[in-house]
Amino acid sequence: ADAFRSWNGSLDLIVNMNNSVLNNLLPVEKPLVNPYLAKFDAVVQRGLASLNWSSDGVDEFIKESMEQVKCMHDVLKTMKDNLAQIQDAVKQWDTPMIERAVKPTDTDEFERTFNSMKAAVFSKIKDTGKTIHASLQSTNKALRVSNASTDWKCYVEFVNSIVIGGLSTAIVTSLDFLLDQVDPESIQRSGCLPLVEIKL
Repeated sequence: ADAFRSWNGSLDLIVNMNNSVLNNLLPVEKPLVNPYLAKFDAVVQRGLASLNWSSDGVDEFIKESMEQVKCMHDVLKTMKDNLAQIQDAVKQWDTPMIERAVKPTDTDEFERTFNSMKAAVFSKIKDTGKTIHASLQSTNKALRVSNASTDWKCYVEFVNSIVIGGLSTAIVTSLDFLLDQVDPESIQRSGCLPLVEIKL
């Protein structure tokens, strides 16, 4: 009875882990994880075809199934963690490259401030690029897939689309901020002083 309860609990865990993997796979991730799914399915099918509760080898079957599902689960977790890290890094770019001083500034000071903020944002983007590259390398290592494979290239394109989306959002944020700073109605509502002071 104790052995049966132990087997039953282990099988429930295996099923739940497998379902978690299947339910959380993105279409672009599935081809990369398919080899791990296939190994797990092969182990399970052998058990379904030849084992029952009174058979010899149930412990070995459960052990091998658990090893395969844990491997598959760990690979997907690494992929998801790295993807989340990339998405979080890209979100950091979403800040205006312009700021409004309390008092009007002359055009030279405004340009210096803008150039300084722009340089800081560009530096952050460059540093984030290194983080993104490292995250992709970590995912590739976990998957043990060739950089030249079609499925991996598709995944890299998927990550590229996230990066491009982040850059586009950052640009729009800065443009929206600038538009708000020069919009007469917005200036009137906020009671701001002029953005730039021009001396003739």
